[in-house]
Amino acid sequence: MNIFERIWFYFFIFILVPKIILLGPPASGRHTIGKLLQKKSNAVLIDTEDLLRDAPSKLKDKLPTNPNIVGDFI
Repeated sequence: MNIFERIWFYFFIFILVPKIILLGPPASGRHTIGKLLQKKSNAVLIDTEDLLRDAPSKLKDKLPTNPNIVGDFI
């Protein structure tokens, strides 16, 4: 990929592609609105609930097995 193709790629991804962030209190319908927008616009939905739910299982193998040894985790 030459420099002009890279510039166009980053311009397209970061400038031309719209990004929508839904904010609101718990049980306000953010997920429902996100799903509707996803279906309407054929977009990708990144849900923080899914990210936070999967995080403990991904971090489980990185935690020390001996709780008395802290190592580099501080």
